[in-house]
Amino acid sequence: MSSRIRLLVGTVVLVLLGGAVGVWLYGSRTPPSLSDHRVGVARLVPRPGIPPIPYEKVTLIDGSSVLLSVAGITDDGGPARSEIGLRRLPGGTEEHFYLSQGQSRTSQGVQIELLHVWVMPDAGNSAADVRVTPASSH
Repeated sequence: MSSRIRLLVGTVVLVLLGGAVGVWLYGSRTPPSLSDHRVGVARLVPRPGIPPIPYEKVTLIDGSSVLLSVAGITDDGGPARSEIGLRRLPGGTEEHFYLSQGQSRTSQGVQIELLHVWVMPDAGNSAADVRVTPASSH
């Protein structure tokens, strides 16, 4: 094999390998770490279940707690939105509703604001950042 052919084959192999690594790195991206650590702010990640039971305990500024979950995270050509699950503790009923990034909803005595929706190439890495506050503080 001539040195030109070896060089060409080696270049092709390197380009293909580099492309494969690039695609893998792009597909495995995750949201940046949560920078807002105030009371009542949480990052929710999808879990299996249709819809999943609220699982993420968030303590509010007044000391009360809620359980939250996120089901689907979508950006079907419009604003990114997420299905949020809510259950007030103790003994609240479970409910699910959709919010778009920047929207809020008041229910069960709390206001939930969808701060940011992280839509990642691998849906398993997508997430939603929410802020939950007592409804009486608005």
